Amino acid sequence: MGRQSLRLLLSILLFSFVIISASAIGQTNSHPAPATSTFVYAGTCTACVRGRPPETQTVGFAVAADGTAQPIPGSPFALPSYELSANPNFLFAVDPGGQEILTYAPATNGSLTQVGVVNGLTGSCGRYAGVQLLSPEPSGHFLYAGVGNNFSCGTDYTAWSISTTGQLSFVGGPDQSPAYAWGTSLTFSPDDRFAYTGTVAEYDGGLAGFIREQQGSLIDFSPNPAAPHSPLADYPLCDVWNSASSSAGYVAVLWYDGLYCYDGGPGIAVIANYTVNSDGTLALIPGSVITPTVNLANMLYDPSGQYLAMVGSVEYGRQSQGAIQVYKLQPGGGLISTGPVQIVPGISNLVYLAWDNANHLYATGESGYSSCSGPCGLYIFNNSDGVLTAAPGSPYPVPNSIVGLAVLPAN
Repeated sequence: MGRQSLRLLLSILLFSFVIISASAIGQTNSHPAPATSTFVYAGTCTACVRGRPPETQTVGFAVAADGTAQPIPGSPFALPSYELSANPNFLFAVDPGGQEILTYAPATNGSLTQVGVVNGLTGSCGRYAGVQLLSPEPSGHFLYAGVGNNFSCGTDYTAWSISTTGQLSFVGGPDQSPAYAWGTSLTFSPDDRFAYTGTVAEYDGGLAGFIREQQGSLIDFSPNPAAPHSPLADYPLCDVWNSASSSAGYVAVLWYDGLYCYDGGPGIAVIANYTVNSDGTLALIPGSVITPTVNLANMLYDPSGQYLAMVGSVEYGRQSQGAIQVYKLQPGGGLISTGPVQIVPGISNLVYLAWDNANHLYATGESGYSSCSGPCGLYIFNNSDGVLTAAPGSPYPVPNSIVGLAVLPAN
C-alpha cells in the first residue's frame, strides 16, 4: 500500500471515529425534558398598599413528575387573580374591584387566555361590596360565588353554570333569594350533593349547609354536626373555621373556641372527621378528634382522600415559622399523623394550599398574613405515603405578594 493510500485510509478512520464519538457524546448528554404533570398558578398583587388601587397578575409554572418546575411561556400573565380557583378545565378569578368574575382557559403549554367575564354581583341582594369567594364544585359544571364581607355582613352564595367553553351563566331568576351564611369557601360532600361552610364570623356559629339542586342552585339546611369535646371544659367549641372533604367518604371540620364564641377562649382548635348521612347531616366519628400542633390557616384532603394536609405556622418565642402537618386516614375514619410537624424555612406563615393528581403538595403565604425572612415563594413538595420532601428547586420565586393559588392537570 502506498503512502497516499495509507494517509487516505487513516483519514477515513479518524473521521469515522470523530463522527461516532460525537454521536455517542450527544446521546449521553441528550436528556429529554421531563413530562409536565401539572400547571400551577399563583395570583400576585403588585400594589397591595392601603389607599392605592391594586394591580394583579397571574404567575404560572409547569411542574414535572419529580416536582421540578419551569415558568410557563408568557408568565406572568397580565390577568386579574384575586380568589384564584380552578375546576378540572378552567381557572376563575375576581377583578381587583370585586365586581367581575373572569374565566381563563389553559393552552397545551399552560399559557392562559381569558375566555369569559360576568358581573359577579348578579343575583346578590345588593348589600355588599363585592365578590369575596369562589368555589368551583368537583364535577366542573358549576361555580359558586360568595358575595359580601363574611366578617361583618355575611355572604350570599350565587350559583353559575359553566359551559364547555368556560362561559358562566347565572342560575336562578331575580326573585330567587340566594343562599346565605356567615361563611367562607364551600366544601362539597364526597357525592357532590351537599355543600358546607364554616361560620366562624357568626356568634355560636357551627357549620352551615346547603343542598345542591340538579340545576345548581343551593338550598339552606342544617347539617347538625356534633361539636367534639374541648380539651378545656370551660371553653366549649362553638365556631367552625373551615372544613375539607375526603373522596373516601368523610368531611373533616375544624372547630374553634375563640373569636365570636361566648367571651372568646384561649384559641383552641380541634379537628374531627364526620361521615355524611343520606340527608347531608354529619355524624361525628368516635376517636377521630385531633388537636393540631400547627396554628392552622388552611387544610385540604389530597385527591385520593387518604391524606389531610394542614398549613399555617408554629411559634418559636416571639417568631412565627411556616409549618405543614400531614395526617393519614385510618380504617373507620380516624386520622393519624404521618410524622412530626414540617417546618418551612423562609416564611412566617403558610396560607394557601393545593394538591395535584401527581402526589405533589403546593403551599404559599398570603399578602398581609405572611412575611419572608429568606428565599420564599411557591413551595412544592413530593408526597410519599404522607411524608413530604421538598422538590428540587423549591421554593420557586414568585414576584410580589401572593393572593391566590390553583392547579390544573396538564392534559
